[in-house]
Amino acid sequence: MAVAVVGNLLRGFTWSDLLLGAVIGGGFFAAQFLVSRGRWIGGGDIRLGSLMGLMLGLQQLLVAGLLAYVVGAAAALPLLVSGRKQLASPMPFGTFLTAATFITFLCGPPLLSWYLQFIA
Repeated sequence: MAVAVVGNLLRGFTWSDLLLGAVIGGGFFAAQFLVSRGRWIGGGDIRLGSLMGLMLGLQQLLVAGLLAYVVGAAAALPLLVSGRKQLASPMPFGTFLTAATFITFLCGPPLLSWYLQFIA
């Protein structure tokens, strides 16, 4: 986390953007953890959400979050339809969070622009 903060400060991010990203990233998953009593999200996802915020900043964190949920759903759907997984079956989400963070780190601004063209 320290490396992400120092690297992003050198890249021109502000402290407030990074801290807000970390709080919202970790807080989002912490809220899910508390509401579900640990059945939906594990503690590692909370820490990973904070790291995502520190690595990406708030705006790109939202891109990575959306990407992780979309890719996770796309991976889960065939497993559910084929019967290999049930709706209540656990599926590690950290893999999708990590992949989405990596993709967003490399291509975040073009992904955000592409997505926003459908909203506006």
